[in-house]
Amino acid sequence: MKTKIFLFSLLCTYSLMAQESFSFETSVEVTSEKKIDVPFVLPKKEELGIEIKGSPYGNDGIEDEDEYLNPFSKTKKKALEGDSKAQMEMAILYLKDIDGIERNPKEAYKWYKMAALQGEAMALYALGEMHEQGKGVSIDLSKAFQWYLKSANQGVEAAILKTGKMYEKGLGIVLDYEQARKWYLELADKGNSDGFYHLGKLFFNGTGVRRD
Repeated sequence: MKTKIFLFSLLCTYSLMAQESFSFETSVEVTSEKKIDVPFVLPKKEELGIEIKGSPYGNDGIEDEDEYLNPFSKTKKKALEGDSKAQMEMAILYLKDIDGIERNPKEAYKWYKMAALQGEAMALYALGEMHEQGKGVSIDLSKAFQWYLKSANQGVEAAILKTGKMYEKGLGIVLDYEQARKWYLELADKGNSDGFYHLGKLFFNGTGVRRD
């Protein structure tokens, strides 16, 4: 009797082990059948945590390589391609010492001049100011006047004021009160208070005009 009970127990144990083995193998097969292929996605430059100056992946699947350029490189690329606005931005970056770019007035002057030669009125004014103050170039009031005058002829109010003052004081140009009055009057016609002030001062002092 004891032998039968032992054999029965042994048979049950073997049966349970066989079921567990089958269950384990089945689960492995099911799991392997349900494998999912995850597509590889290029990481964004922000996720990499580094500054990328060019595409490290080549041109495959990338329509615009500029996407991988930092702001300074993008601006410089446009400036070198002849974009006058970008040339102005380059000059400002080199003058203001911003975005981690070392201040370099000589470089700023170079970029302003490139923009000025394309007719950018504010670049013309900036060149006049740099020559007047000796930023990136030696002080040259005659050249400063010439750049201010070109900018004034394009309607830049700050340049009109500078032109009038230089005529009034004979800086970089022969003193000419009549010309000074003309430029101050033009500034006043634009509603600029500096034009009214300097024009009034000329009349009050009787400088080059009849005193009222």
